[in-house]
Amino acid sequence: MRATPLELARAALGLADALATARVGEVEFGRRPTADELAVLRFLGWRQVTQASITALVGGRRLGVVVDALHAASMIALAIWGPATIRRAAVSESVIAGALAIWGGSILRRR
Repeated sequence: MRATPLELARAALGLADALATARVGEVEFGRRPTADELAVLRFLGWRQVTQASITALVGGRRLGVVVDALHAASMIALAIWGPATIRRAAVSESVIAGALAIWGGSILRRR
């Protein structure tokens, strides 16, 4: 299987989270993130890279859409019921995950 622009975009976003964690964290949080917040952001970045790799290599694009939608939903819940200090980052993550889910779903519908 070949990587689509969706997988390439997901991998790029994940690499940014994983490798430029402090800078991305400052943008997402609107402040300097704590060490724990940076660790979570780094983990989420590597999760994106892993998801992009799996869907590009072995398929499973439907599963990728489901994972993105679940991630978006969990971040919305975190933005609503989580601590105020992470609300901005949770909203940012939910928008990104939601956009990836919609993009992935549109690709599946065309096939």
